[in-house]
Parts: sequence; C-alpha cells; structure tokens
Amino acid sequence: MQTINEKMLELLDKPFMQIFKSPADYEILEEKSGSNRDHLIVTLQIKNIKNEYILKLKQNYQECAKDFDNWAIKNDFISSQILGGEDNTLSFEIITFT
Repeated sequence: MQTINEKMLELLDKPFMQIFKSPADYEILEEKSGSNRDHLIVTLQIKNIKNEYILKLKQNYQECAKDFDNWAIKNDFISSQILGGEDNTLSFEIITFT
C-alpha cells in the first residue's frame, strides 16, 4: 500500500501535471489539524511552474483544478485545492483522515 507522500509524488508523473519547468523543484509538507488532530494536510509545493500555467490558473481555476480534483477523489482524499504562490510556485493540497 502506498503512503500519502508516495501518492503525492505520483502526481509529478501525471499528464495534467506537466506544468513545471524540468526538473521539478518540489517539497512535501505535512500538518495535523482538526479538533482531535484527526486530519492530515499534505501539500506538494512545486516551485518552477510555467508562466503560461499560472496565467491560465488565474483565468479559470475550475478548469485547471479539474484533473487534480478527480485524482484526489479517486485516491479517497476528503478535500483538495490548488493554492497560489509567489515566484511561480503552486501548492497542491489534499486533506485526509489519519
């Protein structure tokens, strides 16, 4: 069985994630949250996103996030979102139960 971090790294190979300049410059962050710390927030932060994707995301978030959301649902995560950043950085965040 794959760990959550392994699943997040799997994202880098998905066709819809060909949005960064090679090689990928990324890090994975984890944070416990919730009233009983029963949620795990895992973020894949990619630092070298192509300029055209940043513009596309700003123009139509729903269209850009669709494939990521579908991937998250398929992997039984309870929530997913793409968070903007500075200097061509995006964070792909999922939330799951621990």
